[in-house]
Amino acid sequence: MSKFELEQHRLSSKTRFCQTLAARLEASGGLVECWKALNELKSCINKIVLFFVNGQTDFGPDRCRAIEVITSNCWPAMLTSLAFKSEEGNILRGYCDASPGPAAVPPLCWLSG
Repeated sequence: MSKFELEQHRLSSKTRFCQTLAARLEASGGLVECWKALNELKSCINKIVLFFVNGQTDFGPDRCRAIEVITSNCWPAMLTSLAFKSEEGNILRGYCDASPGPAAVPPLCWLSG
């Protein structure tokens, strides 16, 4: 094989790998969505702690959407990576379900597409 043919084969293999990886992630039931939601919650960990300390906070629709995604669609252990028990996840979800706000929370821009 020529140098050009070897490079073409390498690029073709890399493209197939990326397409396979993307297909696996897509078929994994929202794995990427789960990690993005977890990242969203990591950004507001102080608000979550204050909620459990004094019972008051305002998460807003973005944080509540992330809580909903994790508690409904992801592994229960994901919240434990932030040092919260699954029962605390249920409490957070209850708070968000009871919070006044839009009837349907629109998806976050980073969760769509």
